[in-house]
Parts: sequence; C-alpha cells; structure tokens
Amino acid sequence: MKCRPIILVILLLMICAQPVLSQEYSYSHYDVKEGLPASTIYCMAEDKEGFLWFGTENGLSRFDGTYFTNFTTADGLPDNEVLKLFVDSHNRVWMVPFLNSVAYYWKGKIYTSRNDSILAQLHLRDNIINITEDPAGNILVLERYRVDIIDPAGHISTISTFNGSPFAANLAGLNQHHGFRVQVAQGFGLQYSFSTSTFDIDSGKVHPLGTQSVKVGFAGGPNFMLFGSSLRVTNQNGYFLYYDSLDHFVFRLPVPRDFISLSALDDSSIALNTQRGVFLLSIPQRKIIDTFLKGQAVNATIRDAEGSFWLSTLGQGVFRLGSTEFRNYSPVLQGNNQPVFSISPVDSSLYAGGDHFLLGKFSRNRKEISYKQADGGNSSKATRGRIMAILGSSLYHTVILGTDDGVFFLDHQSGQKISFHSIKSMAQRDDSTLVAFSGQCLVYFSLRDLHIVADSRIMERTTCGTIQGKTIYFGALDGLHRVDSNSMYGVYLGDKDPLLKNRIAGMAVSADGILWLATYGQGLVGYKEGKVVAHISQEDGLTSNICRTVFADSMDVWVGTDKGLNEVKRSGRTKMIIPYTTGDGLNSDIINTIYVEGRQVYAGTSAGLISFDDSRIGRVSECKLHFTAIHAGEQKWAFDTTDFVVPNQNNNLQFEFSGISFKSGGSITYQFRLKGLSDKWQTTRTNFLNYPALPSGSYDLEIVAINKFGVHSVPAHVHFTVEKAFLEKTWVRICIVALIGGLVWAGFTLRVKRLRQKEAEKTETVARMAELEQMALRSQMNPHFIFNCLNSIQEYVLDRDVLGANDFITKFSNLIRQTLDLSSRPFISVHEEITYISTYLELEKKRFGNKFIYEIRVNKTIDRHEGHIPPMILQPYVENAIRHGIGNRQDKNGKILLSMDLVGSYLICIVEDNGVGRQQAGKYKKNAIHYQSKGMSLVEKRVGMFNRTSIAPIVIEVEDLNDTTGEPCGTRITIRFPYEA
Repeated sequence: MKCRPIILVILLLMICAQPVLSQEYSYSHYDVKEGLPASTIYCMAEDKEGFLWFGTENGLSRFDGTYFTNFTTADGLPDNEVLKLFVDSHNRVWMVPFLNSVAYYWKGKIYTSRNDSILAQLHLRDNIINITEDPAGNILVLERYRVDIIDPAGHISTISTFNGSPFAANLAGLNQHHGFRVQVAQGFGLQYSFSTSTFDIDSGKVHPLGTQSVKVGFAGGPNFMLFGSSLRVTNQNGYFLYYDSLDHFVFRLPVPRDFISLSALDDSSIALNTQRGVFLLSIPQRKIIDTFLKGQAVNATIRDAEGSFWLSTLGQGVFRLGSTEFRNYSPVLQGNNQPVFSISPVDSSLYAGGDHFLLGKFSRNRKEISYKQADGGNSSKATRGRIMAILGSSLYHTVILGTDDGVFFLDHQSGQKISFHSIKSMAQRDDSTLVAFSGQCLVYFSLRDLHIVADSRIMERTTCGTIQGKTIYFGALDGLHRVDSNSMYGVYLGDKDPLLKNRIAGMAVSADGILWLATYGQGLVGYKEGKVVAHISQEDGLTSNICRTVFADSMDVWVGTDKGLNEVKRSGRTKMIIPYTTGDGLNSDIINTIYVEGRQVYAGTSAGLISFDDSRIGRVSECKLHFTAIHAGEQKWAFDTTDFVVPNQNNNLQFEFSGISFKSGGSITYQFRLKGLSDKWQTTRTNFLNYPALPSGSYDLEIVAINKFGVHSVPAHVHFTVEKAFLEKTWVRICIVALIGGLVWAGFTLRVKRLRQKEAEKTETVARMAELEQMALRSQMNPHFIFNCLNSIQEYVLDRDVLGANDFITKFSNLIRQTLDLSSRPFISVHEEITYISTYLELEKKRFGNKFIYEIRVNKTIDRHEGHIPPMILQPYVENAIRHGIGNRQDKNGKILLSMDLVGSYLICIVEDNGVGRQQAGKYKKNAIHYQSKGMSLVEKRVGMFNRTSIAPIVIEVEDLNDTTGEPCGTRITIRFPYEA
C-alpha cells in the first residue's frame, strides 16, 4: 500500500476553525424528566435533616439526592405556586405560596390555616415579603405594610406603624444582638430600619437615597446580622454592601445589568444571580472570583452541607455544581457538545480528538482549548470522523491522527492522509516505525518518509493495541492476541485463561511491567509473563465491569467505564479504588479516553473533555438517613414515631426512607435487619421495605445507608409491636380451653353413649347373623341338588352299580356333615373352605355327568391352616356358576376356576366360569333360578351384616367376560376377604 498526498490542510490556523473555548464547569441537571414538578424554580432551602426543598410554579418538591417527592394542593398546599421557603430551628419548612397565605411542612404533614390553630389566627392582608426566626424561636412574618411575630407559645403580635405612621417594608433580618430588624420606607427618598426586642420599636436609623435609587435584594448569613448584606442600586450605577447597619459602607462594584437577586453562601461569599449566570463575590477579596452557569437565568443559589452549589433557574430546572475543580472544555458543533475519543501530548502541546474530525489543542497556561476540523471537510461522508488515536513524531514534528477514515500525518502547516480501514489505536514501535491497529489488519508505517512499510492480515477484528518491548499486543472481540518480533501473525492468548477471552476495549502498561486490559464486561485484568496476575471488578469497587479505556500512571491505573472514572491506587498487594462520576463533577459517566499528567487528569467523555486536579478534589461527603413514611394499609404514623402498636389484622407494614448524599448521585446502598424476625443483615438499593403479615411480637428495625464513597450514616431505628391476634389473647385462650374442655366432656359422654348403643346393636347384629346363618344353612343345600343327588343314587342302584352308589352316597353324606359343621362357626380355615368346595364340585361334576372340569389354585404364600375367612360365602357363587353358567352350555367343555391369592391384608378369591354369561342365563326360565337368586340375596345380607361389625369390609365384584368378538364367554366373581392369619 503506497502513500498518496490528498490535500493540504491548515491544522491549527484554519479560517473555518471552531472558536477558542475557555473553561466551563460540569453540572448535574435536574428537570421535569428527573422528577421535578416544574422547570421554573423560585426558591430553595436545605433543612436540618439534609433534604433539599424547591418551590416551583407547580408545587413543592423535596429531594434526597435520588428521588423527588412532590407536594401539591392535593397534599394540602394552599396553592401550587410556591415563591419563598424558610427552615426554622424546629425543622419546619415554611412556605409562601403565590396565593396570599403561609404554610409549613413538619413531620410528614402540611399545616395551613385550615388545620393549624396558630396559622388560623394569622390574618394576612398583604403580600408576604419574608419569613425569619430569632434564636429565641420567635417567627417573624413580614408583610408589605406590617410585621407579624409568632412566639414559641403560639401568640401573635402585630406591628403596623413606625413613629405613628404606616410604613412599607422591604427587608427583615437579625441585628448584631440577634434581634429582629426590619427595613422600611417612610416618605419619599427615605429608607429606615427599626429593631424589635419585646415586639416594640426600640431604635431606628435613617439613610438618604438618591431619587433614582431602588432596593433590589438582600441575603442573610451567619455574620451578616442585619440582612446578611444589604444591596442597593444608586444613580451612580453601582451597588453597595453594608455590614450590620445601613451606614457602614463596605465596598462598591459595578452592578450586573440583568441582576435578579443575592444569595449568601457562607461568611465570606455571596452569589449574584443574574439573567446570564451567577457571579461569585468574595467579601474578603472584594471582587468577583468565579462565574457559574453562564447564559442561564438564575434566581437563587445555595450551598449544601457537602459543599455543592445548587442553582435554580427560571425555566431550566435546577443545576448542581459538585466541585469547581472539574473544568469542562467540550467541543461544540451545531449547538451540541461533541464527544472526545483520544487525548495525547505532542511536543509541548496537548491534543484532544473528537468526532467529525474535530481536533483540539489545549493551552495549559491559559486553560483554553481551540478546536479545528483536521480533515478540512474532505473526508468520506460515510465515516463518523472519530479521531481515535493521536501520536507525535519528533523527526518531522508531525501530529499523527488515527481516524475512522484513515491516518493523517500533519505538521503545523500541511497534512497528508493515507486512506484505508478505520483506525482503533496506534503505537510507536521504535524511532522510525509506527504500528496502527485497524479493524482487519496491523499496518506498519515508516516515520521517515511517511509511507506504509507492511501490513499483516489477521482473522479477528481488532479493538485496541499496544507495544511492550518488542512484543505487540492487540485486543479483539474474542480477547487478547500477541504478535512477536519478526512475525506478521498473531497468537491467540485466550486459551490460557478465561479472563483473556473477553472483548478488550483498551490497554496500558504500568511501571512494574503489567499489561492492564480494560475488558468489556469482566472489569480490569492484569497480565504479566504469560499469566493473569490481577483482576479488579465491580465487587472490588469499580463503578462498572464494562471498561472502555485504561491509562497507567506509574503504578496507579486509571480505568474509564460506562458508569464513571476510577483511580486504582496500588501499593504492594493492597489497592484502593477512588471513583469519580457526574455526582463529583464529570460531564458524563461514559469515559472514552484518559490521560494523566502529574496530578492533572484529563478525561474524554461522551460529552467532551473534562479536566481536574485529583489532589484538590474534596472527598468530603456526608450520608444521612431518615424515615420518610411509615404506614400499614390506610393507617399512617409520623416518620419519627417509635414504640407504636400495629393491629394484627392490618400489619402489612411499609417503611419508606431516604439516604441523603448528593455527591453520590443516587448511588446509595441500604443495609437493614428486623430484629425479632431475623438478626441477619440484608442489602437493598430501594428506598422502602415491605413486611406483609408479620407474626405478633416485638420488633426493632435497624437501617444504615452507605453512599458511593463508603460513608455510613448513623443507624436509624424504629421499634414497634405487632398486636396479638384475637386467638392469641389470654382471655380468648382461656375461653377456648374451657370450650375445648366442655366439648371433650360432651364428646366423651356422647362417645360412651354411642359405644353402648353400638354394643347393643352388635348384640342384635350377632343374633340376627345367627338367624341368617341358619337361614343360609337351609338355603345352601338346594332342594333341587338334594333331589337330583337322590335320583343319581337311584340310577346307580337300578344299574346295579353298588360301588358307584356307595361312593356317591359317601361324598354326599360328607358334604351334608361339612355343611352342618362349618355353618355353626363364625370363621373357618382356608383349608376347610377348599375341602368343602372341592367336595361340592366333585358331587356336582358327577351329577352333571362330567359336563365340566374344575381347578382350584392357591398361592403358596397363603397359610391354609392359619388363615381364616367367614364360611358359606364362596359356595353359593360356585353353585351359581355351575347352575346358570355351565349348566346352560350345550357341550361338555365347561370349566370352573377357583383361585386364591394374598394381596396385602386381603385374601383375593376369584370364581370364574366359561358359561353362557349372565345375560344369556337370564333368558332361561327354571325354578332353580328364583331359588338361587334367593340364596344369593341371603349371602349379600350376611356380607352386609359382617361389614357393619368389621373394620375391614368384604368386597364383592362381578364382571362379565367377553371373547375377542365381543360375545359373552363367562363370568368372573372377585371376593376380597379381610385376611386373618
């Protein structure tokens, strides 16, 4: 790739250059979108708890550094437009609305003449000019034509004349004796003041004024006893300041032509609020020493306990100046602040590279910077024009710029551009070679003749690079790569450690040889001698793990993130991280580049260039914590209430609180624990805690606020008790015990009665069962069976088959004997039941001429002699299977299966036949059917009687069997007996 001259550019003396910019401060801005009720702010005050109050055209607002809490007429304000604020010794926030009235906020409630008996006695007639308080706690309310004084007991005294005549009041304050002093006008061209000690006029002073004179404002302060200071405009076009009395002249300065008001900041400084900013006046130096918020109409200025300046505007909300040490030198293009992406010294100058090819040259002595467009407007419109890297060459006194559109070699008069891929960073390899890291390659330039020597194509997209010794390191989207000397190819180092696999946004080498990597998600990583030697993340104190740039200043390391700037101070193995954010004075928390020169720090941010001396940055910060609301449902308590009782039925408690640290910019962490529920400390970043349905008992809530600098607030405590539930009260429990005792006694009596009744029923049941057993005995031996058996015997006799007849008679007599024996006992063994059923089946088989076969299966786990079941239950079902199932078959292929198995505590008996089924059998009309049905009904009654007196019941299930075509093929009877072994 060859260099080719493109254009001559006048670098620093271009006619089309941007103007020279002097320093400006960086402010935190709060407006409607941040939570303010309006953009026009009339007044401000800081109360004794640290809250800031703002009177606006749309209501009153309280600010804790994180959240705005707004109050309107819906919250009790007399009017939404609040013109003046005053905080008294009891921390009551007095307010003067546009509507002619007065009100104050105290402990979470707004008091007006409608709900405060003292204010109801204050009959205001004119506009209220001022409210102030003396050390004794008397409140002075100054109207235009009278003075109202409210003493601590609530009595009101009124002064409406001076020397017997009406007056027009201008100011009110305290004199050197801590008494009230009021400045009034009486007659044309005269200005008076008088003091009130016992609410009477005790002295007066007269000061003549020119006919063109007008009073324009005043301010109060610790040593300005009368009005803080008294400002007066004269026809000589100057303003006078007086200590204590109107005749003590201090000094005179030209008054700003668009003056609005005065604000006393401390013993030695006053803010002059104007239409074009704030002028800070030093009383000891007797001159203007600084200017704030240039170009804005500011009507009030205060300084909070942390030293920050607050400036209220007419239409632009509120601005906070955290520190005057932060100086803003942002390039402006088309009315917008432009970001800065690179900062570097070249010879004796300091350069800053921005967007749209804006290049700034910084004057360290004059604290000014001038911006020029380095490309002369001839670069590709497809590029943003970011200047990502700046280097200097001592050979030709050349400024070298790495941009989105290529590399520029510029001297004080001309420039030469080599166009190729956009540049991410640059590093000088030796006195004559420059390495540029582009998106797709590393390009080597000769500084002697300003042309490309070589380039190395790499597979990854580079994001940054540096040179350590003879080794080139470059970062990519996939992590860290290395290019050794005499090599044109990169070596991937991400496989050595997972931390080296992250996207790298910046690199720097510290004095001890550690290569520091700013990763885009894993914080700061230190690499040395082939391994990771340090890892610093958000857990260690970094403002964010998304690091955008890094700069090594000897042993210290500066890290820019998306949430602020971090100084990592290292001493041996210990380290301390100091954060800097917009809360301190940065113009943006997004840091693109860093350069440190001595103790002077330069940071390029998304909003431009910021500079500060870190040795002069005050790290004093406060962290206060206060409860702001305590409520459960509709019930509320004052936020300073403690030892209160919460009803048990409405104990959905919510505690709201505020940690106040304006320098923290809302970065407040809370640690809390609720003793009585848990002694373990927990952490939250929300400003409320919710405890739904707490158990009854005594609790102590303890909360600590921690600001971003690690400063802990004084712990806030609130003790409360959740009332016992109705059922937990002593008298209720006594009643419940008595009731339970009565119920137990009644239950016991009823139980005894029922047992006796059940015993009687059992006796009756036993008797009834005996009767049924007798009935079953008579019904079991089917008369048809006996008749048919006798016919079978007769046939044996007629056939002269004496042996067959004897055998049949013997088995028949055994069956009769077994029936008589078994039916007299409540339980029989399984063996006896099987023997009985076998005898019965054998007789029936012979009687039916071997029309069926039968099988009896008994599980080996059943103890036949020890297991017992009720007698005469199975036989009717077996008989039913033979008579109605097998008996109606037209062939001799009938089969009866009796199986017994043990499942848990039940003996499962199954009687299964392959007869015609219940539906087909019902079509046969035989006398035996009615008799058999009667026998079955007797069995069901016996089972019912058994189940009434037994814990475990007998269960009988009947199932129709069908073949594969759906035709009936038999019946299965399943009987579950409680098994007793």
